[in-house]
Amino acid sequence: MKIINGLFLLFFTVLSLSVLSGCVCVQSDPDGLWDPIELEVEGAKLSSGHIITVDKIQSDFNFTLKSSNYKRLWITEISVDSLRIKEMENIPMIADTMSLECEWGNVVYIPSLISITLKPNDTSKTRIIDFGLECGDAFSYVRILQKGNF
Repeated sequence: MKIINGLFLLFFTVLSLSVLSGCVCVQSDPDGLWDPIELEVEGAKLSSGHIITVDKIQSDFNFTLKSSNYKRLWITEISVDSLRIKEMENIPMIADTMSLECEWGNVVYIPSLISITLKPNDTSKTRIIDFGLECGDAFSYVRILQKGNF
């Protein structure tokens, strides 16, 4: 009797694990495939290290980011010169839309697209803007290096 109970428990455990693993890795799940985020940039060049370099600009400079392999691209954090943007604290991580105006520019977010507008950098230092990005269980970042105008 103990052997039958043990075999039944083993069978039930294996069956449960196979059903659960099949449910977790459904191919139609757009934000849970765990593949690295593939970014597309329009209006700027993205280097292999996820860095966008912006030379001296005299007027606003706009470009967009989107993921080519996920339907939603979330912004988890924005920091400028290693300081986290406080305005991000009031925005839910998985917001449907977002608009953020800062002294260095603005960010407009919809689930599949992030539009970034940079204002001229009227200093002599390079401005470093980091964006933390997430798609389900995949994480990435983009670093913008904006040269100073002086």
